Amino acid sequence: MFQFINDVDLDSSADGLIRKSISIVRGNSSGGILKLRTREPVRFSDKATDDSRNVNSKTTPSSKSSILPPNLSTIVQLSSKPTQPFRQPIKLTAKPTEPRTVLTPHNEPKVSPKESITLKRTGQMWKMNITAQREYLQRIHENDPEPGLKSAQDFISYAQEALNNGQDPDITASADVPSSRRESFWATPAEYISAIEQAKVGNTVKYRIAGEDTSLPYGYPEESIFILTASYRDPEAASTIARAYARAAHPERIFFGIHAQNEGGDLEPERDPIGGMKHIGVPCPSHPVCKRLDHIRVSRAHWSKSEGPTVARALAERLYQNETYVLGIDSHCHFLRGWDNVVIDMFKRIGNDLAIITSYPPSYEAELQLGYGAEKYDVNPTPRYQKAICRTRRMNIHTTVTFKHDMNQMPRPLHGPVRVAFFAAGFSFSRGHRILRVPYDYHTPYIFDGEETSMGVRAWTWGYDLYHPDRDVISHLYIPSHSKLRPVFWDSPNWNIQWPTQFGSLMRLQKQLRIYSKLQGSVKSGPHIEDQLDLDEFEKHDVGPRRNVDRYWQWAGIDLQNNWGQSCTKPGNPSVTGREYCYSANLCSKYSSGGMPYVPWAPGTEDMFPPMIRNSKYPPRFS
Repeated sequence: MFQFINDVDLDSSADGLIRKSISIVRGNSSGGILKLRTREPVRFSDKATDDSRNVNSKTTPSSKSSILPPNLSTIVQLSSKPTQPFRQPIKLTAKPTEPRTVLTPHNEPKVSPKESITLKRTGQMWKMNITAQREYLQRIHENDPEPGLKSAQDFISYAQEALNNGQDPDITASADVPSSRRESFWATPAEYISAIEQAKVGNTVKYRIAGEDTSLPYGYPEESIFILTASYRDPEAASTIARAYARAAHPERIFFGIHAQNEGGDLEPERDPIGGMKHIGVPCPSHPVCKRLDHIRVSRAHWSKSEGPTVARALAERLYQNETYVLGIDSHCHFLRGWDNVVIDMFKRIGNDLAIITSYPPSYEAELQLGYGAEKYDVNPTPRYQKAICRTRRMNIHTTVTFKHDMNQMPRPLHGPVRVAFFAAGFSFSRGHRILRVPYDYHTPYIFDGEETSMGVRAWTWGYDLYHPDRDVISHLYIPSHSKLRPVFWDSPNWNIQWPTQFGSLMRLQKQLRIYSKLQGSVKSGPHIEDQLDLDEFEKHDVGPRRNVDRYWQWAGIDLQNNWGQSCTKPGNPSVTGREYCYSANLCSKYSSGGMPYVPWAPGTEDMFPPMIRNSKYPPRFS
């Protein structure tokens, strides 16, 4: 049944889906209690699929197992009738919502948005605490209109008409129909379907994907994938979604959660995650996405209210509905044919339920923009060399240090994914419980450099292990600074009064990662920043008990010093300085020789957060 979620009002005062999802876990035979940072007791099963969303489940959305939070339930269109999926009319609500208020400040500033020029000149932002700064910055744009729904409604109506009639209503002369708009281009031959249905673990199975035959590993089709992303005025957003379905071996198991930040009203229809599909020419009913628009969950906000990628990803995470896996990507990607089978096969071969496969993806050229998956271009899954993160470097934000990962190259691992030290937001694949256990921090507005360090270190301390992939399954559109291909959030006209809030977010990250005392900065134009920090939900986003965070910095070869640029000092010899000393140890040789050494969990921490897969390889024995 259709469960179309769109234009979801993600009021920040609500807990959101992340906490509500705790209700999905169930008791295990051993009776072990799982304790989250909220100290809510929940139980996990030993079975690997107990917290997965079975795409063939007969449970209706209206059953007690639904995990929609109250702030979503009024917007979801549900059906209690057991009708055939993908033939029921899709409904898109245009119900207006209250203007978003990010936070209610503890000490609301009595400042009018018209006084922003004065704030810029006098530095009064420093006199507010971070929560009040954030509220003020949102109120500057409180009258900016939310992105409209018309373009999405138009494409949904077109798709529904095509599905109901069995033909594309935009096609009048069948002789002129290009092959990529024909059903035969997307259809899987009957003999392939029979082999796919009878396939077992260990089999290689032939699929026809986007007009080409492809042999793939067994794909565990009962397991689902939640693709987590956020877009900022990105013309590639709709293409990325369409390609994910077009190139999937099992598009029926793919679900999207996207927080889209675009112009208000209907001024940027081509950048809407759903409305943009009409702009790029997605053909219905033949394209795999047409019958799965109910799998795409979208929240929308005006671009002027953007608070950077960590906040946007945190909002997208609230759209998670207990899928088996989560794939984190950016909103400008191409996909390998059969990518879903390949990435699940990689995960299974690791044999670690707390694995996160992550790295910077290979690139694709700007000429390949705006397609919908029918292109001849395909990602090369087995290149000789891959992009990798072998080191990070210190850089400054105002008077303190953050970390920016370096993009390196290394030979592709030939014997399976290898353990690495760094997390990449542009590609990460893990079990869905990562969202529940280590969510993106909603309280870190305007953070960019530092996002990946925060997620990687926190996940590591909670017992997750990071792995470099031995296959590439997506490619990414990298752009130079100030490119016109797509805007970036820090080009905001108010950036000169937003960066103090970014600095406060960085201070929060430093406290979470236990490096604040080593890297703290001083604020020359206001009181000490520690008195202004936003510590709301700090425990929920804190480091974990399984590994000591101080051990991470040593293990990853990162020198913690409050210097950057030419002032970086040589480890062990502070009299020698230079930019080359800003970098951490280069770990490429370790990766190539088998990966980083395993760091065991602290004794007594396994039962408080039990893995759901146990085998001879995992979890490793305590040392």
